[in-house]
Amino acid sequence: MRFWFLSFTLFALAGAFLVACTDYVDQIDGQIAEFNEHDNARTVSMRQSADYQVNPADVVEGTLVDERDGKNYRTVTIGSQTWMAENLDFKVPDSYCYNDMDTNCTMYGRLYTWAVAMDSAGRYSANGVGCGYDKLCAPAYPVKGVCPNGWHIPSYGDWQTLLAATIDVLEYTPSVRELFSKENWGTNVSGNDEYRFAAVPAGVRMNNGKYYYEGSRSAFWTSTEDAKKDAYAFKLGNSSGSALESNNKDESLSIRCVNDVLNEYSGITSSETPESSSSASYDGLWFLWDSSEDNNGMVETGFSDETGTSGFWYDYSDIEDGGTSAVLYPADVETNEWNSFFGPLVEKYGGIKGVATFGEGVEFPYARLAFNVVGETRQGADVHEWGGLCLSYTSTASLSIEIVAEEDAFVTDDTVSFRSSVGKTPSIGLVDIPWERFRQPAYCKETKDIEGVLSRVAVIRLNFEGAAGDTVDFMIRAIGSLGKCSRIIE
Repeated sequence: MRFWFLSFTLFALAGAFLVACTDYVDQIDGQIAEFNEHDNARTVSMRQSADYQVNPADVVEGTLVDERDGKNYRTVTIGSQTWMAENLDFKVPDSYCYNDMDTNCTMYGRLYTWAVAMDSAGRYSANGVGCGYDKLCAPAYPVKGVCPNGWHIPSYGDWQTLLAATIDVLEYTPSVRELFSKENWGTNVSGNDEYRFAAVPAGVRMNNGKYYYEGSRSAFWTSTEDAKKDAYAFKLGNSSGSALESNNKDESLSIRCVNDVLNEYSGITSSETPESSSSASYDGLWFLWDSSEDNNGMVETGFSDETGTSGFWYDYSDIEDGGTSAVLYPADVETNEWNSFFGPLVEKYGGIKGVATFGEGVEFPYARLAFNVVGETRQGADVHEWGGLCLSYTSTASLSIEIVAEEDAFVTDDTVSFRSSVGKTPSIGLVDIPWERFRQPAYCKETKDIEGVLSRVAVIRLNFEGAAGDTVDFMIRAIGSLGKCSRIIE
């Protein structure tokens, strides 16, 4: 029998966070509202540092042989990543050649629906089983999908890493051609292919079976879901520029696989290389808390105040509202001599391991894990440059990741937060959540603008909700800015 005890942390003052804008999250299906379609092509936030951009002269070319069918592909190593430099052309059911002509597969590779790309049927791996159209899923990252062994479908964060390494502007325009092939894009538009990535205008297959945009556009799937009917894709166009944006899962797009192994890239200056510590940050532009390297129970966010208390984990629940919910931890972990509980917990279990228990007394029971971005004074910080958040975790029920502005950090009623829900996953899962996916619950009393809140975020929290008597087992392995968690996934 497993025994648990309730941890009262150094930050017991967190009880002042009385619930606001909470709703009951039972099952992820049906609980997350369909996200609004993007009106304009979204650009990807990235570090504004010329030193981070990879020198094209450092690109290493190679080859890959797909053992399944013997086909050869060119590869390119750009910074820390190795990518296929040709579109995948592995024939599986429900994959297509443009205009149903085999010669187009030779030129452009095949086109795949998102379900096929993720290998929803589990023919080659189990990581993306059940991921398909009109349903939400919690894949185990990285998702092999229909890629060769040792390779995977790139996540939103994988594409961001590539773009940060190859493009030194924040808004992509038709003149930016670092990733375009030198041919096939039309007489007036040509790529310079500086990084030998050679993106070709393969077009797309719509869900009505018709083909469009050969010679003018290309789109590549990510493994990152946006909604029941949509997933993210990286899109290129000879007149529409480039963007990571949502796409209908039932349409058929190209695939570029990325290698599972991350490489060291010496071209990045030492000031940008993550230090070996509990977590690393780059002057507030990005951060990563990796449980395998933490013995202090804190997240180095890149921000701090005079108290030196930024990033310490703490928990709180609905007790101050008259509820009886709590977060329980393994009973064999004790607070150390420095009055830290989460440090020993992480060191012993390889993450924040616990059980959220929900009790009587409030209409919507809740329990939360949180850390302050700047410190216990709960000042706000501008986190736009993070681009979003990533999370590596297991959980027996869905949960939400939430951000709270400084003016709401001590409010005792209706704390306004923006949130994004993630699904339950019995095995270690990884999610990348761009800021665009964070939504303010419609029933909140005060409507706020996400851009304004991102300029003054005081608290990051993980919110568990359920009915009285329910429990949620969880393990938090990593949290960071968008795309950073992928570096610690085995």
